Amino acid sequence: MEKTLDSFQAALSHGHRPKIEDWLHGVEETQRPSRLRQLLSLELSWHAESGVYPEPDEYKQRFPDAVIEIDGAFAEFPQTPPADGASADVGAMLEPTLIPGRSVGNQVSDDVREFADYELLEEIARGGMGVVFKARHAKLNRIVALKMILSGEFAGEEDIRRFQIEAEAAANLNHPGIVPIFDVGQHAGRHYFSMAFVEGPSLSAYVKTGPLSAHEAAEITLKISRAVAHAHEHGVIHRDLKPANILLDAAGEPKVTDFGLARNIEDDSGMTQTGSIIGTPSYMSPEQAAGRSHEVGVSSDVYSIGAILFCLLSGKPPFQSKSITETLRRVIDEPPPKLQSVNRNIPRDLETICACCLEKRPTDRYQTAEALAEDLHRFLNHFPVQARRATAAQHCWRWCQRNRAVAALLCAIAILVCCSTLFLFRHNRQQIANAEQQMTEAGIRLDKNVDDVEMQYSKGDSFFSANADMAESERLELEQSLDDFEQAVERYEALLTNDAADSTRLHRAAVAQFQMGQANRYLGNRELAEAAFRSAIHRLAVLNNNFSDEPRHRFRAAIAWDYLGEVLRAHDETTEAEKAYEEALRLLTELTSEPQSMALYEQELSRSHNNYGIFLLDTCRQRDAQQHFQTADNILSSLVEQEVDNEDFLMDYARTLLNLGLLDESSAPTEADAQYQRADAVFRRLTEARPEVPRYRFLLAVCEMNRGFVLGSALQKPVEATKLLTAAEQRFRELPPSPLYRSRYADCLNNLGVLSGIGGDMAQAKNWLEKAQAVAKSLVSDHPDIPEHHSQLGKILGGLAAVANGSGNSELAVELAKQAIGHQTQAWQKNSCKYWRLLVGHHLFAGQLLLSRSPLTDADRQETISQVRRAVNIAELDQRDTAANSPFTGLLNEPFSLLRPQKEFLSCLQQLQEMTLLKLPPDLVP
Repeated sequence: MEKTLDSFQAALSHGHRPKIEDWLHGVEETQRPSRLRQLLSLELSWHAESGVYPEPDEYKQRFPDAVIEIDGAFAEFPQTPPADGASADVGAMLEPTLIPGRSVGNQVSDDVREFADYELLEEIARGGMGVVFKARHAKLNRIVALKMILSGEFAGEEDIRRFQIEAEAAANLNHPGIVPIFDVGQHAGRHYFSMAFVEGPSLSAYVKTGPLSAHEAAEITLKISRAVAHAHEHGVIHRDLKPANILLDAAGEPKVTDFGLARNIEDDSGMTQTGSIIGTPSYMSPEQAAGRSHEVGVSSDVYSIGAILFCLLSGKPPFQSKSITETLRRVIDEPPPKLQSVNRNIPRDLETICACCLEKRPTDRYQTAEALAEDLHRFLNHFPVQARRATAAQHCWRWCQRNRAVAALLCAIAILVCCSTLFLFRHNRQQIANAEQQMTEAGIRLDKNVDDVEMQYSKGDSFFSANADMAESERLELEQSLDDFEQAVERYEALLTNDAADSTRLHRAAVAQFQMGQANRYLGNRELAEAAFRSAIHRLAVLNNNFSDEPRHRFRAAIAWDYLGEVLRAHDETTEAEKAYEEALRLLTELTSEPQSMALYEQELSRSHNNYGIFLLDTCRQRDAQQHFQTADNILSSLVEQEVDNEDFLMDYARTLLNLGLLDESSAPTEADAQYQRADAVFRRLTEARPEVPRYRFLLAVCEMNRGFVLGSALQKPVEATKLLTAAEQRFRELPPSPLYRSRYADCLNNLGVLSGIGGDMAQAKNWLEKAQAVAKSLVSDHPDIPEHHSQLGKILGGLAAVANGSGNSELAVELAKQAIGHQTQAWQKNSCKYWRLLVGHHLFAGQLLLSRSPLTDADRQETISQVRRAVNIAELDQRDTAANSPFTGLLNEPFSLLRPQKEFLSCLQQLQEMTLLKLPPDLVP
C-alpha cells in the first residue's frame, strides 16, 4: 500500500496527471473507499501546492459510490486560493454544500431553518462524514449542537451505521469531560443527533497562539485522560483523539467529542478491515498508521493523548510532513523528537510521561488512560512519576529491531568488544574520578556566575527571581555554565553506582541538583528550579536515613528547603512555601543544638528566620514575623561579636535590623529610628570597604530612605528627613537599572513627595510624585504580572490624588484615586493577604475625597457609601487583622460622620463590628 501511494505521489511530483481509477485496479472491494480517500488526498494536496483548485462534483461524477470519501478529502483542503497570499486554514475555505439546503457564510438560510424539533442557527463544523450546526431546541428553548450525516438522504448503509455507532458510543457515556448526547433521531430521511453546545474554541485553535506552560498542558491532558479512561471503562475506544476533537468550554475545561471513528472494545464486526487506516495521521498510533486494525485498542488512544500533550508543549504534533504518506512512514518508523530539544524548560518528568505514551509498541506505553492520568497527577503534585526514561539498552534494542541486518553485524562486533571489558573495568575508578573532577570544576564556574549575578543585582531574597532584568551577556554566560554543569553531572551520575557505602559521591550528586536549582531560580525558570530543589531534598533525605551520623546531609537539605520556600513565596504558593520554611527551621534548629554545631549552621538558621519572617510579614502576621526577626537578630549579634570582620555576618545582621525597623515604624517610630541607625552604621562600613559592590550601596540607600521617612512622617524632623531622602535618591539613581533597584527608587521618590506634601509644598510634592509615577509606570509596563509594581503605582497615584485635592482640584483627585484603586485591585487579586489593607485604604480615601467636595451632592454621598461597601466586602473576603489595627477606624470621624443618617452606611459599620474590625460607640450600637 505504501509503495502504491509513494508511486502515485512520485508521478504527481514529476508533472504527470495519473488517473486515480488506474491505481484502484486489483484493490479489494472492502479497501477501495480507504485507498480512494488516500489517493484523492494526495492529488488535492498536489493541486493546492500548484495553485489549482478543482471542484468536488468532478470527482463525484467519476466515483458516484464514494461521496463520503470525496467530501472528507475536500474538507481537509481549500477549494479557493487564500486571500492576500495567506496560508489556507484547512477546511475553512470550503464552499458550503450543506445537507439540507445551503447557507450564506455560516448563517443558515431562512428556507432551511426548521429541522425536526430544532431551529438551525449556523454551521459550526464539518468533517468527512458529518456536518454540525448550532441549533435551538424549540420546545426546551435550549441551545445545542446538532450533527447530521453530510450526504443526507443519500447516505448508504455503511454511512448510517457509522453515524449510529458515534451516537451510541457517546450517548452511553456520562462524564464531565465528554460532550453529552441529548437526542438521536431521523427526520425527512436524514439521521441526526443533538449534543451539548460548547461555547469555546477547540484545543487546536487554543494552541495556535503558542505552546502552553508545562503545568497547564499537564492539567488539560490529565482531564482528557480521565475522560477517555471513562470511555474505555464503558467499552468505547475513540480512535481519533486530536486537538481538533477536544473543545474548551467557557471555564477552559476540556470536553472530548467526535466519536465518529469509535468502536467497541469487543467489536468484531469487521467494519474496519485489516489494512485500512483509521484516524488522523499526525495523532494516530503506529498500529493505526500501519493499518493493523486488529491491534488498535486502549493503548492506541493513550498514544494519541501523548501526541496531544506533545502538541500542547511544543505547538505542533510529534510527526508532521508535507505528505500524508511521509507522515504515516514517520509515525511507523521514526522515534518522536525529544521535547526538551524543542523547549529546554519542559520538566524532564513531563517529557518522560509524554515519551512513554509515544512508544512504538503498545506494550511499552501506559496500559490504561487511567494509569496515564495518575502519573500526570503525580507530576502536578510534585511526586515521583511511575514512567521511566528508556535506557540506552532499550534504545539500542529498538534500533536493532528496525535495522536487523546492520544489527546482526554489530552484534558480531559487540562480541569482540566484550573481550575488552575486563581491561576497561580496571579504568572504571579513574573514569569516575575524572568525571567527578569535571563536575567539580563546572560547579565552581556555575557558583561563581550565580554569586556574581546575586552580588550585582539581588539583596538575597526571592524578589529577584520574579523580576530579573539580567544583562544579556550575563544571562548567556550563566546559561552556558549551567549547560556545561548539567552535562558534567549527567556524565558523573552515569558512572556512579547506587552503592550505599559511597556517601560522599552520592552527597555530591545531591548537591549538584541544588546547584542546578539555584541557577534556574536566577534565570527565572521556576518549574526547573523547584524540581531541582525537590530532587536534592529527596536525595539528601535518603542519605540522611542511611548515614544519620553525617550532619552535612541535613544541613544541605535545610538550605534546599529554604530556597524552595523562596521560589514558592515568589509565586504566591503560600501553603507550600510555609511548609518549606518550617522544615528548613526544624532541621537547622536541630543541627545548632547538637555538640558538633558550627557558625555556618547558626548563620543559615538566622537566614531562614529572616526569610520566614518576610513571608509572615507578607501574609499580615506582624507579631509572628517580629519573633523570627528578633531570633535572627540574637543569632547574628552573637556571630558578629565572634567575627567582627566577616562581611556575610555583617550584611545579614544589618538586613535583620532593617526588617525590625520596618516592623516598628508605625507602632514605635523612635525604636525604628534606632534600628535604622544601627543598620546604617554597618552598611556604611561595608560600602566604604567594598565600594565596587552595588548591593551594599543599594542597602545603604534603602536604610537612608526608611529612616528619612520615619523622621519626617512620625518624628517631625523634616530637615534631617529631607537630607537623608535626598542622599538616598542620588544613590538609587546611580545604581544599575535592575527592577529591584528601580522599584526602591520609585519608593524613595514617593517618600520625598509625601514629605513635601506634609510640609505644605504642593508644587514640590507633585514634582517628586510625578517622577515616581514615571518609574513605576515603566515597571508595570515591563513586568505587568508582578503585583508589587501595581501596588506601588497605586500608592503613588493615591499621593497624587491627595496633592490634587490639596490644590483645589477635587475632580482630578477623585479620578486619580480611582486609578489607584484599579492598580491596587490587580495587586490584591494576585496576592490578597499582602495588599488588602492598601486596597481598603484607597477605597476609603476615595470616599473621603468625595465627601470633601463643595457643594456636597446626594450623588457624592451615595458614591461614598459604595466605596465603603466595597472596602467592607474586601475585608470580609480577606480579613487579617483585629479592631486594634483596623484600617476602618476613620469611618467614625469626619467627614464620614456626614453619612450616619444613611442606613446602608450604618449597615457597613455594624458588619465591621461583627467582623471585629471596628468597635462602635454606644450611640451607633443597634
